Amino acid sequence: MLMRWQIAASAAIVALFLTLATRSQDLTEVARNYLQRQGVPCLAVTHVDRTQRDMDMVATCQDGREWALFIVEGEVAFVHPRTRDLYRWHRDVHRAHPEVYAATPSPQDQTPAGD
Repeated sequence: MLMRWQIAASAAIVALFLTLATRSQDLTEVARNYLQRQGVPCLAVTHVDRTQRDMDMVATCQDGREWALFIVEGEVAFVHPRTRDLYRWHRDVHRAHPEVYAATPSPQDQTPAGD
């Protein structure tokens, strides 16, 4: 009897982990699809944070850039890596001045000159 209870509990835990993993994967897909519909150059979303105040979520792309998603308003904003200021996404500005939305490499990504 105890063995059946242990198997049932193990199965429930495995099912819970699989559900959470699927939900997380779904959220990154939703964020990636939303960014692509807005014309944001993001090939893949690696992380989604839903704990930010005043934003629906913050998506981190494969290149390290973060984007604040305002789903209800239909808006996207670039999160400046140093100041955390938000800059509204404009496709035309990106085409004319891509440096405005440039990712800033993290210190571990930078190699000393001479290597």
